[in-house]
Amino acid sequence: MKMSEMRVARIQARARWKRHVRLRAIAPLAALACVAAAPVAAQWQEGPSVLTLLPVVGSISVGGEVSGMLDEGDYLAGGRRVQAFELEGTMGDPLIVDLVSDDFDAYLTLVGPGGMEVETDDDGGGACNARISTFLEETGTFRVVASSLSGETGSFVLTADRRQGPTASGDCGGGLYGDSEILDIIGDLEPEGTLSLDGTTSVDGELSGSDAAMNDGSYVEAWQVHGAAGHTVYVDLASRAFDTLLFLIEPDGGDYSSDDDSGGACNSRMTITLADEPHTVVVNSLSPGSTGPFTLSVSASEGPQATGSCPGVLDRFIR
Repeated sequence: MKMSEMRVARIQARARWKRHVRLRAIAPLAALACVAAAPVAAQWQEGPSVLTLLPVVGSISVGGEVSGMLDEGDYLAGGRRVQAFELEGTMGDPLIVDLVSDDFDAYLTLVGPGGMEVETDDDGGGACNARISTFLEETGTFRVVASSLSGETGSFVLTADRRQGPTASGDCGGGLYGDSEILDIIGDLEPEGTLSLDGTTSVDGELSGSDAAMNDGSYVEAWQVHGAAGHTVYVDLASRAFDTLLFLIEPDGGDYSSDDDSGGACNSRMTITLADEPHTVVVNSLSPGSTGPFTLSVSASEGPQATGSCPGVLDRFIR
């Protein structure tokens, strides 16, 4: 879906939507205030997820489906609108959870019975849809947290099953920032260098406080990817220091797409069909202010995904 079409869909959905799910609880404000005061660095600490502080708005069973809506009254966590649903699971069972929306870039988090985050996903369901596929390692009450990557509102469908359904086609355009903001900021960046299959295929870099910054305080670096027109390449962004976010700017500068965790764990991966003019890829972090080393690479074939899950803890709660 093009960005202009997505904006029209959001307006239409808000106008016609009749909520199917409207169960709401009040979370202890004192507890949320403590989370709000936590520093950004807390997102990498081990321990129960702060998402356990969210009120549960409903439940979903394996084989079931829930239609809902994120709105301005929902909690914001790390810039994302969030709603939590309970799910009963059994150790050893497969679980596929899908979050589908035409109104926002979907983001999913699965929290285990012990309060630890099991897995997160941004675009695993294709396009702007999120999908978590896992085998449960314990029995108990899990928490499925549906959210929008950029704090947007709109309708969604949440499903849980033991078998994987179809994957939506296309990339996810826009979402995390305003369309004009990301394109304007990227347009002013000087590329750090060029990656190509017949030249430099991998670079080690570092996001730091001296890099250009988005309006949310996250740092960015731009690189160009060039090669024979019509060839397909895979661009990977990996880091052990931060949860990566990778932007792809089309050669004409008029459109872009993004990826969070398609490379596995906290790593990003995007597929590019090369054109005559170079594409621009932009290294970014999902959490504002995150810095540290990264590796950006391009290859002719899709390599293995990193193993494990991404912590993905959202660092602040506001009402």
